Amino acid sequence: MSFGFAQKVITPSIPCQLAGYAVTRNAEAVHDDLYVKVFVFQHDQKRYAIAVYDLLAVDHLLMNRVKERCKQSGLHFSQLYFSAIHTHSGPSGIIDSNHGFLKAAKSLLGEVDQAYIEYLCEQTLCALGEAVSELSEGSVEIAFGACEGIGSNRNDAELAGDPSLWIMEARHADKKALIVNFACHPTILKADNRYISSDFCGAFAKAIEQEGYAMCMYLNGSCGDISSRFTRCGSDFQEVKRMGDQLAQAVKQLRLNLVPFTLHTLAHTTLSLTLKGRVPLSIDSAQAMVEKRKTELEQGKARGLRTQEIRLLENAVEGAAADYLFALHDEGIREYPLNVEMLKLNDEIFIGIPGELFSQLSNPYADAHTHFISYTNGYQMYIADAFAYERHYYEAASSPFAKGEGEGLMQEIVKQIKIWRNQK
Repeated sequence: MSFGFAQKVITPSIPCQLAGYAVTRNAEAVHDDLYVKVFVFQHDQKRYAIAVYDLLAVDHLLMNRVKERCKQSGLHFSQLYFSAIHTHSGPSGIIDSNHGFLKAAKSLLGEVDQAYIEYLCEQTLCALGEAVSELSEGSVEIAFGACEGIGSNRNDAELAGDPSLWIMEARHADKKALIVNFACHPTILKADNRYISSDFCGAFAKAIEQEGYAMCMYLNGSCGDISSRFTRCGSDFQEVKRMGDQLAQAVKQLRLNLVPFTLHTLAHTTLSLTLKGRVPLSIDSAQAMVEKRKTELEQGKARGLRTQEIRLLENAVEGAAADYLFALHDEGIREYPLNVEMLKLNDEIFIGIPGELFSQLSNPYADAHTHFISYTNGYQMYIADAFAYERHYYEAASSPFAKGEGEGLMQEIVKQIKIWRNQK
């Protein structure tokens, strides 16, 4: 297998609005640069590439433009994958918030910024071209382990998290790159932050690159229900660095277990599925529910409930507010197409989800050779388990999908996993 890799800065100009929290936030400065990082590899005369962005998410607005420009530039790929780390301290304006259910999330996503999308496209093309130009044989090694203490279930600390950690080191004679798959929301920095940043993912990448790596690529896992809410010691840049260094230390230890990887077989498939949509409450009922949840929260605070119990009540308020916006912007759509990109490299299976998959859904099927990557080739908000709907979690209320559709999605994914696992 021949491969190449490159990264380019995609930091927006100041001023700009930040994405990810339901408040208007204008960036005041840049704390750390944002990047697009690409890895290109070639097998059996076919070329594949993945581009990962230090952004909240990516969708057709950028993906289609990059594909169009690749054709115009003579850059040909059998498959081109796009993903994002999901930082909430990056620019808004990169997701189509003018159509469909994402209109209800405009406060999170902002107005479309076509000029910035074009800049992202240009930087992606530069990175892809550079990676292709250095395509050559090299050594690849992989390892699987865990990193505890960074993420946990963000709704209930008693529920299982997902500490699994997969790494791949790709080395040419003169430089090397590290690709990491780990699940955790990059939301150490909260809604009061006004600095451009890739959160702990960027601090982690910086720590790894100080070890002699030319590029460190972060592939976020099933983190729809995973964050540092119950593990972080603060929400400032000191904590960002501490968490980044902690993940880097776990990777450093895991590198002792690296084993050679030689690509023999490659398979790719796209699962084109249709998921049922939620039926919203009436606008009046949704508004009444917001008031009810707010009252329950105030009563809980007055009774002196524990922090965990208060957090659940706060989550219910957030969920009710999301339900109200969903009802307010309902367009009567009750079915949603969703594409899952699946790639098999020898025994390693990667499942690309165009949204925020709950680890409670993927944990039973993830293992040392089965890896889930959220925010990949699109963004369709949360894909939650039935329990989240029953508990009125914010994530379920923010999802366009009906209760049980997450489980149905996993059934289709598992079918393909079993097909590939049974092949000799």
